[in-house]
Amino acid sequence: MKKLIFLTIVFAFVSSFSGFSQTGNQIELKKKRYYQNDKQLNNKELKAILKSEPESAAALKKSRNIVTTGYILDGATAAVLVATVGVLPAVLGGVLVATPFIIVSNKHLKKSVEIYNSKHGVVNPPELAK
Repeated sequence: MKKLIFLTIVFAFVSSFSGFSQTGNQIELKKKRYYQNDKQLNNKELKAILKSEPESAAALKKSRNIVTTGYILDGATAAVLVATVGVLPAVLGGVLVATPFIIVSNKHLKKSVEIYNSKHGVVNPPELAK
């Protein structure tokens, strides 16, 4: 009986940490949108939050550089194709050129969010001795 009471107390103690285990600063990706504390973040807010951590800021910068390169190549490809072939091939060519850059950029953006979350994420409760 004493063991049951002790285990109940230990369980209640450990369960009390679950309410305090998160700092509430986690950034979540839901339906291609980023949220923090159930508030949707626009690009400017997300950028400001991610820049608060140096490692996260570096991954964010890499993401922005890659996507910018993709858009520049997309525009150049479209301009050349419009001048030589026509509008429809220009749109298709631009999409084909920009898509790999956008995919890689999104991977770096997700990495930036993961780095931020690892610095501001879940706080593990102390482990109980066995």
